Amino acid sequence: MRIRYGTDIVKIERIERLLRRKDAAAAKLFTENERTYAEGRGRGMYATYAAMFAAKEAVIKALHGGGGTWHDIEVCHDASGAPYLRLTGVAQTRSCELGVMSSTLSLSHE
Repeated sequence: MRIRYGTDIVKIERIERLLRRKDAAAAKLFTENERTYAEGRGRGMYATYAAMFAAKEAVIKALHGGGGTWHDIEVCHDASGAPYLRLTGVAQTRSCELGVMSSTLSLSHE
């Protein structure tokens, strides 16, 4: 079976408002590794959060809603900075059920 991850675009301002307004939002939506990476981006922090959020939404859609929690889908970066996905828990199980063998990831925001 072939699965293609979709593309989602998220407004940076929307994510910034959410994260500034709700103290627990970052911890709910992003893993500790994701938060460390985004916060290390300085002025680009909210753009990074928006891109990761968009990637997670696209994965949830590609898994037909079977993504589990936001933490079951983690956006990681290799040594060269290239993004990749780490699926755990329900997301990993659903991915296997759908026959996903590998994935690629491209990050974008508005």
